[in-house]
Amino acid sequence: SEAGTEAVTEEELIKKIIRERKMGGYWPIKRNTANKFASDPELKMIRLSDDSKMDIKHEMKKHEKTSTNTRGVAGCKLCCTGHSNRTVRTYCDLCKVTLCTKRNPEGLSCWE
Repeated sequence: SEAGTEAVTEEELIKKIIRERKMGGYWPIKRNTANKFASDPELKMIRLSDDSKMDIKHEMKKHEKTSTNTRGVAGCKLCCTGHSNRTVRTYCDLCKVTLCTKRNPEGLSCWE
């Protein structure tokens, strides 16, 4: 490595991306979430990151009940469309994306 340059870890890069997007008002992703996490290179990297060696994790969390979300649920960002809305209680703590855990006929959930 050259003097003055240090390798940036994947975790540091993810934290930087999220911090910059928060400062710009673009985090968490609010619209077209599934498409953006599939097509945007930075978001795709976050989504596919192997968190086994990181402090930040893709952990399933439950939505808290609030005055505006009295049931503590939100629509799954992957399988819900404008016409069908599967409301779920879980989201990824790293990505801040609501995902359902109900398995499809192939045995996979949106979480997986």
